[in-house]
Amino acid sequence: MASIREKGPQQWQAQVRRSGWPSRNAMFRTKKSAQAWARKIEREMDRRLFLDQREAEATPLRDLILLYLEVVTAHRSSENSRSAEASRLKRTLRDEKRLCAHAVSNLTPEHIEHYRGNPLSSKSEPLQTDV
Repeated sequence: MASIREKGPQQWQAQVRRSGWPSRNAMFRTKKSAQAWARKIEREMDRRLFLDQREAEATPLRDLILLYLEVVTAHRSSENSRSAEASRLKRTLRDEKRLCAHAVSNLTPEHIEHYRGNPLSSKSEPLQTDV
């Protein structure tokens, strides 16, 4: 069962703690919003659909690319393969700063389509770049 507490004026904290699951906390402006969020999280846990996305929310794409360069690219068997892949990834880091600043959990297919310059859909809508 979730616990909902008033933390101040227009501040409600929802906390969901279940055995075998990571605890989750969130702040809301209304009690109703806090209760709805807690029910949603509990429902996902009940149905075994809940995914803890805190790490993905805190990790920008830039960090994943740097980790990939260090762990995967650096250990390629061919020097040509290593240098070509490293060059492409470093160019992405240099030229696509806005894309690389997005948290991994917030990336959408549209972000990747825009980066590739090859939209898969016929609609051309501007890219949302809120970071």
